[in-house]
Amino acid sequence: MHTARSYWLAWRRPESVGIAILLGVFAAVVSRGPGTAAAAPSAPANTPSGGVDLVSIDMGGRVDSASSQYNKSMWSPWALLTGTNYADTGWCSADLSFPKDFPQEVVLSFFGHQPAVIASVVINPATRNPSANWAKDIEIWVSSDGPDQGFTKVAEKTLAPKPGDQVVSFPPISARYVKIRALSNNGDKSEVQLGK
Repeated sequence: MHTARSYWLAWRRPESVGIAILLGVFAAVVSRGPGTAAAAPSAPANTPSGGVDLVSIDMGGRVDSASSQYNKSMWSPWALLTGTNYADTGWCSADLSFPKDFPQEVVLSFFGHQPAVIASVVINPATRNPSANWAKDIEIWVSSDGPDQGFTKVAEKTLAPKPGDQVVSFPPISARYVKIRALSNNGDKSEVQLGK
C-alpha cells in the first residue's frame, strides 16, 4: 500500500468527521497525450489519516504547474504525488531572493481534471534538509475553471516546523484544481521545500 506524499486531498469516512465527502465522478479513460490513454484508477489510495489521497499518481492525480523547481533531476513537485518515500527530496523551489520571490506555488488536479468534493489537505513539510527550509505559512486555493484561473482561497495555516501530517481543513467544496501557496519558510533565505 502506498502512503501519500505532501498533499492528501482527503475524503473522510462519516464516522471520522461527522460528514461524508464525496469523491466526485471520474471518467473511465483519460487522455495522457497524443495517442495514449490510461484507465481510471480502480481503488482509492488510503492515507494514514483515514482519507483518500485523490492526487496520488495511483488515483490519476497530476501536477499542473509549479512556480519553480530547484533542478530538473530532483526536488520535482511530482515527488509529492508518488506515494514513494522521498525522504531525500520532496519539492523544492528554485533559489529565491527572500521575500520578493514568495509566494511559491504548486497546482494539483484530479484524475482527468474531473471535479471532486474536498474538505481538507494534509501536508507533511519535512524534508532531509533543516526545518528552516520547510514551508511555514501556506494557503489553499481551489478552482473549477482551470489550472491558472478562477481560484478562490479556502484556507490558510501556519505549519509547525516538525515532521508529520498537518491537516488543513475547510468547508466541503467542489474543485478540479488545488493550489498550495507557500508564503514563507522557517527562516532560510534561499528556498522553500515540502516533503512527504
